[in-house]
Amino acid sequence: MSLEYGNLTLELVINTHQILEQNIPTDYLPFALDWSDNILCLNLKIGNEYGKVIEFYFDTDEEPEIIASSLEDILGVNSIDEM
Repeated sequence: MSLEYGNLTLELVINTHQILEQNIPTDYLPFALDWSDNILCLNLKIGNEYGKVIEFYFDTDEEPEIIASSLEDILGVNSIDEM
């Protein structure tokens, strides 16, 4: 679920999780929620995980997990230009 159309706005997620609670690093861009309200982020940190989609869990003790190698993979397109 896109943050734009969900109950949470991007600004609220950034304010809550990156500024106040600091449980999502600032070099991750939140963009969606899964069905359990876990936050999906795009890794913008330079390095070998740049561009990967990371899921942050807040209702369990699980560590953040890479769930897709790119935004294109999670959206099921070959290129963002297709959209």
